[in-house]
Amino acid sequence: KVEWCGWFSGDEKFSFLSSIDVLTLTSYNENFANVVLESLLARTPVLLSKQVGLADFVEENNLGWVCELTVSSIVEKLNHIYQHQENIDIISRRSPEVIKKNFNRVHLGYQYSDIYEQYSEANSKQKAI
Repeated sequence: KVEWCGWFSGDEKFSFLSSIDVLTLTSYNENFANVVLESLLARTPVLLSKQVGLADFVEENNLGWVCELTVSSIVEKLNHIYQHQENIDIISRRSPEVIKKNFNRVHLGYQYSDIYEQYSEANSKQKAI
């Protein structure tokens, strides 16, 4: 059953995310999509289109499913999810830990620092030429 639910915030949002089987976010352009992390923290797997910024992360960490942005691909993935509901339980058990590990302040700080250092080194090399 697909249901359009509108806007939620605060406790109501996490209560809702905890109550659904799968969050589906099919979008033509979605940079980061906090709702993906929120859903996974609430132990709810996600179905994303490839255009969602976290699609690669979700796929690499087996936290949900990624589809093309076509009706046939979305339907195919939804049918797959329905036929393999045991995967929902597996993802639900491990998703909060994966999100907390990869998106905590310390880990993100190191990632930003590494990016800054790489940019600084590349910029220094260009100036030397």
